[in-house]
Amino acid sequence: MSNAALVALLSLILTACQHGEPEPESNGEQVLQPTALACGEHAAELSLQLPESELLLTLSERTTWDGRNFLQGDFTQDEVRGRAILDCSQTLVLEGEARGLRLATFAVNYQGTGLFWYLGLFRDNSAGTVEHLASAFLGDRIKVQQLSQQDDRLGVELLRHGEQQAMADEPAEKALLWFHWQAASSRLEPVLQKQE
Repeated sequence: MSNAALVALLSLILTACQHGEPEPESNGEQVLQPTALACGEHAAELSLQLPESELLLTLSERTTWDGRNFLQGDFTQDEVRGRAILDCSQTLVLEGEARGLRLATFAVNYQGTGLFWYLGLFRDNSAGTVEHLASAFLGDRIKVQQLSQQDDRLGVELLRHGEQQAMADEPAEKALLWFHWQAASSRLEPVLQKQE
């Protein structure tokens, strides 16, 4: 796929308005049911902190693409402009120590070919808005398949590009990434995987 085609695809993701409902996926793992995160008709305002930045942007425009609901918002920081999207169709309300917090994925594009995906942790606050607590980088131009929770670990199943794959190709390598929520430091920390 050429860069022009990839940019056109990104444009469709961010602005298309097709309707449909996502199919629930299951691979035998304990997966919590998807829950809408600020995408409903009476949605709370969602503020998102741009990763590696102090910029706080508001996601309020709703769109649907490929059977998934998204919230999106544009930003400008100095000379840099871009757009952020949050996938509302795959969110989890967490249990255990993180009870009531919500897990969702979002992506940032800086007007280039990259679409940088992050795992985000959110909570409703007393002001009736949704607060962004932490985020962790997942990859560039990946496809998130599902989110899960096993005890105190938060899982992201995704497709990413293999070592021999061009970034313009569809990601085909399956991966399962695990994270811990560090409440004291307000961080999502990767869980180190054992090499086999």
